[in-house]
Amino acid sequence: YVDDNEYVAESTDEIDIFITKSPYYTRCKFCSPCAPGAGYVLNECEDGVETYCFGHDWFEGGKAPYKVYRVSDGELVEE
Repeated sequence: YVDDNEYVAESTDEIDIFITKSPYYTRCKFCSPCAPGAGYVLNECEDGVETYCFGHDWFEGGKAPYKVYRVSDGELVEE
């Protein structure tokens, strides 16, 4: 469970992590039927649903496995 100034996220009993607050988002396909209305960040899709995600700094090597956009202005964040 994470609840800090930037993120709110919680992992399930399985492998999924639900991010309910983030300064970043990505565009991806819906995660259905496991979580109706939620996006699956590892299933990137240019015209997909905007879904909260972790920023590049959360990943080894400083690069997320998906495109990262800032919520504040919609700009693509380069690693």
